[in-house]
Order: sequence, then structure tokens, then C-alpha cells
Amino acid sequence: MADDEKKRAHTEDGKFKADNPDTPDINEAYQPVKYYLMQENLANIILQKLAGLPYAEVSDMLTGFRSMQHVEVDPVTKTIIGKAKDDTGKAETKD
Repeated sequence: MADDEKKRAHTEDGKFKADNPDTPDINEAYQPVKYYLMQENLANIILQKLAGLPYAEVSDMLTGFRSMQHVEVDPVTKTIIGKAKDDTGKAETKD
């Protein structure tokens, strides 16, 4: 993972969050990175199909991909630390 993918976490008042020394396996100073897990053969099939479609259809499909569930991964340790939260701060649930 490239270092430029890491983003500093902020408190509600906009200040940088510090890392909690009581949780050595999680670095709270950085926002977790979202990763979507998909089988390689499925990803290849999707890319092949997208290459042959008009722009509007591709845009609609990408919107669908963005709504996929994901997990939070610590950017330093690269370990899964939980389910991702939506824009309101609530844990996402499966429909």
C-alpha cells in the first residue's frame, strides 16, 4: 500500500487524533482504508464486460460497485479492524 493512501484521522473539532498506546495493533491516528474483496476471475470478467459498454452503462455499474459492503483495514498493520461506517458514523448493515 502506498503511503499517499493513508489519511490522518481527525477529532470532531477538527484536530488530529493521536494513536492510543493501549491498542498497539490499531493505529487510531490514521483513518482506516476501505478494501473490497473480490475473486480475481470475477474482477477480470467485470473488466472485460465494462470495456465493451457505452459510458452511461459503465457509470451505472460503477455506482453499484461503490455501494458494495466493505471492511475497514488499518493502514499501518493492514489488518481488518471492523465493518465500515456510513457517512452518519453508523456501522453499515447488509440489506
